[in-house]
Amino acid sequence: AARSRLRLPVCFLGVFACYFYYGILQESITRGRYGEGAKQEKFKYALTLVFIQCVINAAFAKFCESGGHLLPP
Repeated sequence: AARSRLRLPVCFLGVFACYFYYGILQESITRGRYGEGAKQEKFKYALTLVFIQCVINAAFAKFCESGGHLLPP
């Protein structure tokens, strides 16, 4: 019984930690400067990055929903 009571807080903290780390990584990509010297550039394609992430997330969710099968039986 005590083990099942701990499951929700543990899962919550796991999801929170993953999203927090994901946000830190995304900020470092979009806020960083790339290149050397006078040719440094900032990341310009944040909307494209988010769109690609959404497509990959949707494909992964569909994959998990299908029971891990790439093609329908």
